[in-house]
Amino acid sequence: MPAHFPPCQRQLGRDDTAMTDVLHFFDDYGSGWLWPGDEGARATFGVGPVQEHLDAHLTAETRALADHLLDRSAASLNHDYPPDGCLWPYGERLAFDLAADALLVRLRTELGPDYEIIDARNRLAE
Repeated sequence: MPAHFPPCQRQLGRDDTAMTDVLHFFDDYGSGWLWPGDEGARATFGVGPVQEHLDAHLTAETRALADHLLDRSAASLNHDYPPDGCLWPYGERLAFDLAADALLVRLRTELGPDYEIIDARNRLAE
């Protein structure tokens, strides 16, 4: 992992006095992990998932983990009857939640203080 990333707000062309954007961390069955969480983030990124806008600030390992977990999450859904939610047994749901916890830590570390990342997940094991 690189030792230091330049501040994201400068690389995105934002004013150095801009406030920290708030991002919500959750997965909507494979759609993305990071979503705008306040007006500043919506003004910067729009309304959909924002990870692709921030990928340049993430290590290859973090991007790969995020993509892997998105694929796993999408596969967990009962596509025949989505209200049933996750089809996995408890142990597999717990392992997924722990891997997502590790992803959240990596994202907060790699994106740094320019972003407040709020954990807004519905954990699968609960």
